[in-house]
Amino acid sequence: MNTVPEIASDSLVRLVFAPGDNERLVGKVFDAVLLDLEDAVPQDRKGRAPGLSAEVAASRPCWVRVNRPFGDECGRDLEALAGTVLGFRVPKVESAAEVAWVADRARATRAMASSSS
Repeated sequence: MNTVPEIASDSLVRLVFAPGDNERLVGKVFDAVLLDLEDAVPQDRKGRAPGLSAEVAASRPCWVRVNRPFGDECGRDLEALAGTVLGFRVPKVESAAEVAWVADRARATRAMASSSS
């Protein structure tokens, strides 16, 4: 099972904000990354982006901006990344229910991954 790396916020020197489908991030040197799986990823690459983001998260501290809650894309994002990243950012929040939906699914996905390993 992947574990979430720890990072002190005062040690962030090189923080990169990038699209979650950016293959060039794998192997690059920076302290942490915030990957955007929502607006920054073209629709035709959304299926591949969570896997690429998981590769990046496996090698460095990472936050991820997931797709809009209540959708299949967000569910795939959480399934691919829960338990491997420092946290999730929820885009365009309009209600507390959206944040709760993401939090509940991230916890459930992480628990399922823990029990299967």
